Amino acid sequence: MNNNIYKEFLMLTGFEKEEIAEYLPEWIKASKKLGISEEDMNHAVREWLPKHWSINLRGIRKCIGAYIREVIEITKIFEYKQNGVKVVYGSLPANPISFQAIKISGGEKVFVGYPGIHIVTVLGSFFHKTSAFTEKTNKCILNAGCPHCGLTKMRLSAKMAEVIPSPDAIWSWGFNCNEAPKMDEFIHCYADANWKSVYCSLPHDTYLGEIENESQERVKYLALQIEDGQRQIEKITGIKVSEQHFNQALEDADRLLQKVNCLNDLVINADPQPLSGNELSLIEQMITIAFNTGLKYMEEAIDITIEEVRDLIDRKEGILPVGAPKLGCYFVPFCVPWVNGLFLENGVNLSFSTFYTAADKFLEKSSYQDPFSIIAEQWLQMPGSVNIAYEVELNCRILSKYKPDAMLLGFYSFERWVGVHHKIIVNEIEEKMKIPHFYIEGDIWEDGMFRLDDLRTRIETICNFLKMNKMII
Repeated sequence: MNNNIYKEFLMLTGFEKEEIAEYLPEWIKASKKLGISEEDMNHAVREWLPKHWSINLRGIRKCIGAYIREVIEITKIFEYKQNGVKVVYGSLPANPISFQAIKISGGEKVFVGYPGIHIVTVLGSFFHKTSAFTEKTNKCILNAGCPHCGLTKMRLSAKMAEVIPSPDAIWSWGFNCNEAPKMDEFIHCYADANWKSVYCSLPHDTYLGEIENESQERVKYLALQIEDGQRQIEKITGIKVSEQHFNQALEDADRLLQKVNCLNDLVINADPQPLSGNELSLIEQMITIAFNTGLKYMEEAIDITIEEVRDLIDRKEGILPVGAPKLGCYFVPFCVPWVNGLFLENGVNLSFSTFYTAADKFLEKSSYQDPFSIIAEQWLQMPGSVNIAYEVELNCRILSKYKPDAMLLGFYSFERWVGVHHKIIVNEIEEKMKIPHFYIEGDIWEDGMFRLDDLRTRIETICNFLKMNKMII
């Protein structure tokens, strides 16, 4: 075995020299479990990472490294369980504050994380291996009749491949995605009766245009749902979360949010833009999911990236020339990074994700005191979590702030709720903002259902339109 290529990968992804000896054997074992071969590692180091990620920046390398650390941790969950550690999973979308509070309280006695999202991010973003890993899942009855979310399939695939064990509990937030809790029931019935889930739900029964976060009744209902889930997790694990631990988790989350918002403002408002939407969305995702490895590495990576971005702006250096069109996106598909790569080849940057970019309301201090109401209010301020008319308003606020030349929606053809939203709101937002909107079918998590050649003509046409439109304007 050529250990040097694994060592090269760790060095390329922000691991310090003194850390390599500790992490190298663990990374080799984790890679084997994930089906990453020496050839895959060599391709990532020599071609994939340099082509699709700004690895010339230390902050970006360390951001990638934060995900690698967490995936190494995930492949050790079997060992943790054997040593009596309680295991709690989550799945996107779910507010990480509740999960981080559990980790703060339980410390080394509990593993808390989102295995599916971390594995799909590492395999897809850094190795282009997601579809290969989920191949067995695609052949089972799960995919009969219609495609399913690559992220949701990943949880079943990781279980079937024995990368992860059954948790003491997985806390499924069914407030947005109805596939996540259905997947947990499917795993329980199909793969392992010990797969236990705690499920929270929120009916989408508000009036069109209702400002949901200002409805005390709705905030209270959602807060009770979250609290009920928290109490069930406490009962299962025996780890009780105190008010002090919740306050610490809230403080940590707010600090990270402010830093990411600062980075957003710097990057998106710069011309030329110093980072692509791939890098920006990869960083933004970090504050929406729980890390069992903690916040230290990601926070350090974000701090370094902010300073490097400021330096690039001062030197007027960017990924494209000054004046290049900026195309906003509902969710930049960074787990399929060649999509933005194809846009960049044609002189356009997918500059930011509205899914991860906070509307101004989200940044305001909450009027509530208890943590569950604060989390509920935050949830009801996110565009993807509310009724369509309010979603349009929140998206328009984000677009008014960052002023892209156009917007791209899509890559949710697997999603029966958000995917439908996209098709409904395109014309509405386009009319309100007076900027062009485009739509592409696809999957934000994997490219098993489409290829580069399938999208090339579509992307080239969008880019040509934007460049011509900017010349006319």
